[in-house]
Amino acid sequence: MSEPTAAQQQKELERQAFEYKRCTDEFSYFVSTYCYIEDRKSKRAILFDLWPGQREVAPLFLTIKHLILLKARQLGLTWLTAAYVVWRAIFHFHEFIVIISAKEDLAVEFLDRVKFIFDRLPHWIKPHVGKRTTTELFLVRRGKMSMGMYALLVLIVLSSLYLQHRMLGNPRPSAYWSWMRVRLIGTAEKFGQLPSRLWSTLKGKQ
Repeated sequence: MSEPTAAQQQKELERQAFEYKRCTDEFSYFVSTYCYIEDRKSKRAILFDLWPGQREVAPLFLTIKHLILLKARQLGLTWLTAAYVVWRAIFHFHEFIVIISAKEDLAVEFLDRVKFIFDRLPHWIKPHVGKRTTTELFLVRRGKMSMGMYALLVLIVLSSLYLQHRMLGNPRPSAYWSWMRVRLIGTAEKFGQLPSRLWSTLKGKQ
């Protein structure tokens, strides 16, 4: 196969730029065009073809600041949320995304879905990975305009016992917040960066 000509390369770069801009503006388009999820039965990667119910929920991520989903199993909303996390991390600067679960294995499983989607994106969409562990995914974009943090996904694991004690058994929500605040600040100091609004909130909250 012959190498592409300069004109063909330029055309491909223009197509990628157009697609990148559209993915930035249209979350549902990004999901249905470039995101792959794991088929529950075959365990193979399949294109995330949104169901009607998922298409109804997707805009809510963009319009509602505090969104709580009460859902049954097998509705595909966990995968949709994972795709939203990937979209926020890639197309928005200085994102700090915290995933909290009652059990460590469930939290790690959710982050695994985030990684599954991220790993199968086209190379021209994905930023560089600065750090990747079982509980963290640190994405870095380097370029002429930005040399710092591009996006940060941090998984903070809470034990089931602690959640039951603080959230269900302890009548003082301030105790739960104080516990979380210490760990969030510790994470921020570890990485050296945190969005200013969240940082000031953590430092000032009593």
